[in-house]
Amino acid sequence: MSDRARRYWESPRIVAAYARDGRLLPGERALLERVARDGLRPRVLDIGVGAGRTTRFLVPVASRYVGIDLSRRMIETCIARFGESPTVEFRVADARDLPFPDASFEVVLFSYCGIDDLTDPLDRRRAITEMARVATPGGWVALSAHNLNTVVYHFSARRRLAELSWRRPTRIPHVLGHALKAVGGKLINPPPHRLARLETACIRDTLYRGRILKTWYARPDAQIQELEALGLGVDCVLDDEGKPASRESLGSLSAVVPYYLCRKPEDRKR
Repeated sequence: MSDRARRYWESPRIVAAYARDGRLLPGERALLERVARDGLRPRVLDIGVGAGRTTRFLVPVASRYVGIDLSRRMIETCIARFGESPTVEFRVADARDLPFPDASFEVVLFSYCGIDDLTDPLDRRRAITEMARVATPGGWVALSAHNLNTVVYHFSARRRLAELSWRRPTRIPHVLGHALKAVGGKLINPPPHRLARLETACIRDTLYRGRILKTWYARPDAQIQELEALGLGVDCVLDDEGKPASRESLGSLSAVVPYYLCRKPEDRKR
């Protein structure tokens, strides 16, 4: 993570904004449903926990819950909001060098495209390798990641403005803000026709209050190849509504932020 990104995530305004977000995304609900079907109270590692958006949903189903983040201010906010106990812990830690023994967690989650802050391919591979290492054999490893298929949509103010609806007036500022970001994104990035030829790309994203951070984007097929090359079995890819996408449809998948639900292979020595 760059120094610019680190300062962004330590900003009190950003921390406060994330603390107000209490949603559980459809892909995360789907993960919890699969964990429930396993009939376990798993040990859960929540990477990039931020201000605790997922904490209140994961703690009740976990026998042990650990939330980590590279931002000290985010972790301090989590402790203030949720406290700690023998089964609930928060700590500052780096996804590229997880401070846990092998096979420590039945569920490892890296949500909200946190892995896309790692724009060096070696750093991404290190993080995924570490996630697989600390997962138990047969355990779940889940992450969300930006979809390069949607980059044309991101940079199209016209498409963004098409979402305007006077029947939903509270959404108007949100849509207008995304339209302005689309204009800015198109100006500071390679043209969409060039990006269309790539499998992965580092995009300059316009974020809160106009700050610009580099973010990794990958096409779903490329993301699956990376996960499988690092020893994980991809159980399914979920679209923005939490519905599984077929392997045949991944080339045209329009989900902005697909969720990848993976299993660590069982130990063959047993």
